[in-house]
Amino acid sequence: MLLGWLALQGTLIATAGPRPEHAFGFRMFGEASTLKYSLYRVVRAPDGTQRELKCEEGRYRIAKGGGEGVAFDWHDWVKTPALGTFDREIVASYGVAAQRSRLAAAVDSFADQVPRDRETARFLIRGYSRRNGGPPEPFVFESHAVNP
Repeated sequence: MLLGWLALQGTLIATAGPRPEHAFGFRMFGEASTLKYSLYRVVRAPDGTQRELKCEEGRYRIAKGGGEGVAFDWHDWVKTPALGTFDREIVASYGVAAQRSRLAAAVDSFADQVPRDRETARFLIRGYSRRNGGPPEPFVFESHAVNP
């Protein structure tokens, strides 16, 4: 039993490198890295062109019949605070690779769960990261199509 547990622990430690968050790996000093990002909704115009609309603080409204709109909020579907801190520089928990991986999964999850409308084609997260205070490294995560 003890040998099996030790073998499992050794395997987890030895395979920590490929995982984005490096779980079970030893790091003497963690990264001092940060990210800043924004959420965008890509909408389709009647003529077929597309444009990006920024979702302030993860919120947007769509028009419905009768003139009133319906509001949607990222935070209703994505509950992790670190994945919903838009337009502010935050610490990259467990490093940039882990946070980027989580953001990419979150934008797809949001696209899967948010109610469909006629305008929205997909969602984007656009931002940059800084590894240990270095220069900004831009990134874009695009959800799969909401309304193909």
